Amino acid sequence: MTPKPPTHETAFDEATRETADLIGEQIGRHLGRLFNLMDVAEDEISAAMVRHPEQARLLWNSFQFLAPGVLDKYDSQLFCSHCCEILERIAQAGKFVFLTKTARKERPLAINRPTAAECLIGVSEASYVAPMQGAGSLAFHLLFHKVYGHASPWPIEITHDDGGRISMNVIHPNVTIRMHEQWRDQTEDLIAEARWFLFRRGLTSYRDQSKDRALRDIPDFWTPPQPKASSLQLKLFAA
Repeated sequence: MTPKPPTHETAFDEATRETADLIGEQIGRHLGRLFNLMDVAEDEISAAMVRHPEQARLLWNSFQFLAPGVLDKYDSQLFCSHCCEILERIAQAGKFVFLTKTARKERPLAINRPTAAECLIGVSEASYVAPMQGAGSLAFHLLFHKVYGHASPWPIEITHDDGGRISMNVIHPNVTIRMHEQWRDQTEDLIAEARWFLFRRGLTSYRDQSKDRALRDIPDFWTPPQPKASSLQLKLFAA
């Protein structure tokens, strides 16, 4: 039997099926990524409970504050840093602290205060509108270093002494220590402004909306995570 030539209706039906398959695949990938980030959040909570056993119950109930928000489009290490920073704030505060838009001063341990990871995204996105120079470039680098630790977009090694002062070992000849000396104070102000701007824009409002949930007890079947085996770290400094 000779197949019938496609009509407008059959072509439309085929296009509908292909679109549904494509949308389904995209949703599936997105949901899979969200489940992976949920695993990251749970792992960070467990690790924080081991670091701060006196705040274990409080940390166990912190999952509600670890939704990825804008971080779901980026790599999991960015989200890992984000979770760790929020959990450390909660552990240090010993309670759930929130920053309000009417506050006259910043509260460093507030859960809804933008994290370094969120600020890094903000500075990165802003650079596409106005390329960063001076304080902006240094702000991006310092935030990048805080989030990724060993990694760096520039070949610079940063260390902190006991007084919290920063020292930088410059590897690349085109990046000089003078940049840090010249822009350090302005960079700290810029990062503070970025945090406040992102907060005012409502970037972290979903964390504030979760604050009234009652605390649950840690289930009996919870066990501390096993320590991860240490691994060698590779570095490359390019000329």
